[in-house]
Amino acid sequence: MKDRRKHKRISVITPVKWRIRKSRKQNFTDALLFDTRNVTKRGIFLKTLLRPKHGSTVELEFTPNNSSRPIKLKGKVVWIAKKQTHPRLAPGIGIKFEKMSREDFKKLNIFFRNKSANLRDAVKLKKMYLQLKNMASDLVVMEEKHASAVHFKSVLDNAISEIDTIAHILDKEINEIKKL
Repeated sequence: MKDRRKHKRISVITPVKWRIRKSRKQNFTDALLFDTRNVTKRGIFLKTLLRPKHGSTVELEFTPNNSSRPIKLKGKVVWIAKKQTHPRLAPGIGIKFEKMSREDFKKLNIFFRNKSANLRDAVKLKKMYLQLKNMASDLVVMEEKHASAVHFKSVLDNAISEIDTIAHILDKEINEIKKL
C-alpha cells in the first residue's frame, strides 16, 4: 500500500489540551486533555473517544518537549479514525493545522530538528552496540589461544548484558521514527 503522507511524522505521546470553540469567551479551562500519537509540521493525531464533526475547527495547546512553553494553534478535523477502517488507531482524530504564530511554528521546527538528531545518535549508538557484540564473538576464538582473552571476554559479556536493555529501547525508538 502506497503511503500518501506529504509530511514526515514524529511519534510522540504528550498531553494535548483541545476544544471546539463555541464562543469567544471560552478559554482552555473548558478544554479536554488527550494524548497525541504523532505530529507533523502541518497536523496532529489525537487519541480520543470524542468525535467532533469532520471539518470542525478546534483550538489546541501542547508541549512537544518538556523544556518549552506550549504551542497554541487552531486546526480543522480532517479525518476520524473509526474502528472498522483504522483499528490500530481508533478511536481518534486527525487535525490539520490552520493558524499558528511564527514563534510556535519555530518551536515545532526545533522539535523536529531535535528528533532527527536523536535518530542519528540512536543509530550511531546501535552501531556501537553491534560492534561490541561482534567483538565478544571474536573473543570466543581468541580464548583458546590467549589467556587474557578469557578475562577480556568476561568483562565484555558483562557490559553487553547491562547494555542489552538500552539497545532494545534504541531499537524501538529507531523503528518508530523510521515508520513515520
